[in-house]
Amino acid sequence: MIYLLFSFAVGMGGGAFQVKGDNIVSPSYGPKVEIYSLFEFVPNLVYSIDIKGGRANASTRSLAYEYVEQGDSTILIPISSVLGNEFEFIQGALSLYWYPLSTRLKPYILTRLGLMRWRFKDDGEVVVSLNGNNFDRYSLTLGGGIGVSSEFSNFVFSLGVYSDFIFSVDKDWEKGFGTEDENEYTLGFEIRIAKEF
Repeated sequence: MIYLLFSFAVGMGGGAFQVKGDNIVSPSYGPKVEIYSLFEFVPNLVYSIDIKGGRANASTRSLAYEYVEQGDSTILIPISSVLGNEFEFIQGALSLYWYPLSTRLKPYILTRLGLMRWRFKDDGEVVVSLNGNNFDRYSLTLGGGIGVSSEFSNFVFSLGVYSDFIFSVDKDWEKGFGTEDENEYTLGFEIRIAKEF
């Protein structure tokens, strides 16, 4: 038998993250902050609605092709460049936390689906790819992580590590970032505190 219940909490958190991927150059960890709400309807399954943002040092490669005519044929010559010095994002996500053990210090596994707006910037300005497009996009994300959580006096404390896969490939290379555009992902850790109501 499944026992239904309802609990609600709101909280905030922070941590650090970095962006990774085949076209990411010189990534480093940067700060991340978030606000969120927790909903529990079934014991040990908690839903979370998150809004988070962060900024970290990183550059990206841009690839374009130059058309060169040789007689009756046209040759495409690839041109590559490293652009930007900062990656920033804001993300909204729906997460599901599963707590397999009902102990005082409860381990959890999480999965989440989100929408992320991400940008590469240089001196505060969004960088432009070699094809003339801004590195300022919206992408779906799919994430997961593990951590531990504990409750004390109507507060929920948690510490975890996570990764979010960013579906950022642009197949239309003439209007996009290049045929070598790859998906990126983030790695990081977070500390969160929420007040139960």
